[in-house]
Amino acid sequence: MCAWYNIQNDNIAAEAAERPATGKCGFCGARDIKIHTRMKIYFSEFEIEDADCCYSCYHKNSKKAHT
Repeated sequence: MCAWYNIQNDNIAAEAAERPATGKCGFCGARDIKIHTRMKIYFSEFEIEDADCCYSCYHKNSKKAHT
C-alpha cells in the first residue's frame, strides 16, 4: 500500500521528515549514529560495497573534484 502525504498539513508526515536517519556506519562501525549519505567502497574492480556513511567519516573520506 502506498500513500502520499502533505507535510504542511499532516503531523505524522512532518515528524517523519524531521527525524534524522540513524543506522550503522559502514566505515567506522558506529551504531545508532546520524547517517549523512551512502558511499561506495571499492576493494577491487569486482568487489564494491555500498554502505551508509556518518558525518565524521564523510568529511574524512570525501574528496573535492578538481576541475
